[in-house]
Amino acid sequence: MQFQSSSHVPLPMLFVPGQDQSIQEAGRTAGILLRETGRFFMRGGTLVEVLCENDSEPYLRPIKSTQLASEMELVAQIVKIKSDEVVLTVMNAAQAQLIMESSSFRKEIPEIKILSKCPVLTFAKDRTLLIITGHDKESSILSFALPPEEIPLSFARDLLLDLVVDFNFATPPDRSRAIAALITPDLIFGQLIRALAPLQVIEADESQTGKGFLVKLIAAVHNHKPHPITQRKGVGGGIEESLNMRLIKGDSFISFDNIRDKIDSPALESLLTEDHYLARVPYMPPIDIDPRRIVLFLTSNQCEMTKDLTNRSSLIQLRKRELGYVFKTFPEGDIVDHVLANSSRYHGAIIAFI
Repeated sequence: MQFQSSSHVPLPMLFVPGQDQSIQEAGRTAGILLRETGRFFMRGGTLVEVLCENDSEPYLRPIKSTQLASEMELVAQIVKIKSDEVVLTVMNAAQAQLIMESSSFRKEIPEIKILSKCPVLTFAKDRTLLIITGHDKESSILSFALPPEEIPLSFARDLLLDLVVDFNFATPPDRSRAIAALITPDLIFGQLIRALAPLQVIEADESQTGKGFLVKLIAAVHNHKPHPITQRKGVGGGIEESLNMRLIKGDSFISFDNIRDKIDSPALESLLTEDHYLARVPYMPPIDIDPRRIVLFLTSNQCEMTKDLTNRSSLIQLRKRELGYVFKTFPEGDIVDHVLANSSRYHGAIIAFI
């Protein structure tokens, strides 16, 4: 038996858990219906929805029981048995919570470990390399990207080195660490290296040297835009609450922007040290984050860090270009605009290098 939705598209029935329907059966049916939308996933033990508003980057939204009750009305006719008849009803928050916590529901919802706007390089079971686009059940990777261009290795090397030619690095090792920062996301997103990435600290001797621009460039190669976090004096929450919010939304490139004062954050140090990190913000379910799939940046002219945080960092020092230096321009604008418009090529260069 099927009811008709307001758009005359038949929707399957979902019996709410109760005397005539077990929690496990209701959970299994609800899980199958949500899975078929392609929008709902389990992340760190929490049900999340993938959203993309006004052509912005996709992000994740944790789903509460009250929201699940509403979402189920979009994919099913909510029914119950009354006087031996099937009648329409409304799912309440308690019933939605029972469904969300049932093992049968969680078994049907696919898992997601990373949300990416670029293809993700990972290992297959036979240890060959795979390029993931779309959702891959085995690796729990969700990628909103087309396959990258195939770039010859010799050309790939030139492409990557040319990206940083306009930056004035303090020493040759600083340039090498900048190149390493370009490659690091591809090594950790698909767990080619099962290690924690260091905090990429970009320090300059003067203002307007290109610290934030380098962060934007590294993210652009991977078709991402970094999400900046700034120190806010006298504002509740601070950088740790902002960090947790960005992690819950599924951001993989996070930048602490233009830090000037002392930064002493146990949460940040934990994220750079532990295999698990529980992200919490008010009025949202907590999410168990895998820190091994996150790239963190910090830009500063002069900030003070704890010894533990310094030991977990990779320092890239920049010097300001001489007055009158002419930076390269492209038909799309500056180099970040150019790379974003051609990220498939530049990301293909990194994959060729790896």
